[in-house]
Amino acid sequence: HPDVVEEALRIYPGRALVNSISLEPEKFERLLPAAKKYGAMFILLPLSEKGLPKNIEEKKEIVHTVLDEALRQGLVKDDVIVDGLVATVGANSKAAVETLETISYCKNELGVATVCGLSNISFGLPERMFVNSSFMAIAISHGLTMAIANPSQDLLMHAVFAADLLMDKPEADNRYINRVTEHKISVLSGEVDTGTVTLKPGSSKGGLETEITGDMLFDAVVKGKQNKIEELARSALENGRDAQDIIDKSLIPAINHVGMLFDRQIYYLPQLISSAETMEKGINVLEPVLKKNRSKESLATIVIA
Repeated sequence: HPDVVEEALRIYPGRALVNSISLEPEKFERLLPAAKKYGAMFILLPLSEKGLPKNIEEKKEIVHTVLDEALRQGLVKDDVIVDGLVATVGANSKAAVETLETISYCKNELGVATVCGLSNISFGLPERMFVNSSFMAIAISHGLTMAIANPSQDLLMHAVFAADLLMDKPEADNRYINRVTEHKISVLSGEVDTGTVTLKPGSSKGGLETEITGDMLFDAVVKGKQNKIEELARSALENGRDAQDIIDKSLIPAINHVGMLFDRQIYYLPQLISSAETMEKGINVLEPVLKKNRSKESLATIVIA
């Protein structure tokens, strides 16, 4: 009820997300001003007083009406998340296609975020995990921002990480590899075992650890922390550590360790490349200091008789 939502917004200590505001008169007229007043985001549900939209065009019209009024009242597009309104494909063969079209339209034409209740798509069907994971991957490719889903389902989460990888999202390669190596899925006799198996560092690959403690520079290279290595290198220099010592005792041993992990198939090509690029960034910080130190070195005197 709008009264309850507004009271909750009044006392909520952070930025709230209202679920949801539709074209139903009471919600439309009362909750938009409340969202603006209390700085809340909201999920735009494409429903009206008539109920579910009959087709994609009616759905777009509802989205436009609510979005335009929200913008008129001073909200911005970043405040709005459109619900794709997922129906079960078991009852409507076009349910997935219509939701995907809505997602694409919101991303490409309106520039707003989207969400969907993922499992609705497979309601009433057998082996729902396959439908859910496939739909999730396709929806991500169409621009889906977020989903209401069960993160404990490994098959579904693997599909999410794989979709990010194929969509060339930042650091998706390392995140995918970490995900699938830490959460194994076994396929035996046509059955999928989605039990979680955690690969402990060094437990089955000849004792080579992938988790490093102590030397933060070493750890940064091994883990491919490209956004941390430059800061760590500068900090080490400021604390009096010699630049050549950093290379000889931290960076080179780290990249050698990564090579061993790659040889043992604990690490894969994206991780190898990421570690190499991390080391390069670290050396770029150290190189000016090395050149400066070399210029100060006194050269030996050679006497030719």
